[in-house]
Amino acid sequence: MSNILYLHRFNRVQEADSVEQRGADSWWVIRHRVARDGTSLHASRVVHFARSEAEAQAWIERRHAQDDADKARRGTG
Repeated sequence: MSNILYLHRFNRVQEADSVEQRGADSWWVIRHRVARDGTSLHASRVVHFARSEAEAQAWIERRHAQDDADKARRGTG
């Protein structure tokens, strides 16, 4: 019998992405950490640079699709 408790399934870090325009042809995807109560934590970071809003949104959609596929493969979705 195994007594291993996999805490990573219970202690998942939630994240949210947003897109901000920083210049004429400069769009940044910024990742915010989200607390358990749904409020945004102060720490955020730039995870992708794009030349248009559509390109930034497409990057976010591809990332979320990949995350969903990874969860399905691990059985944690």
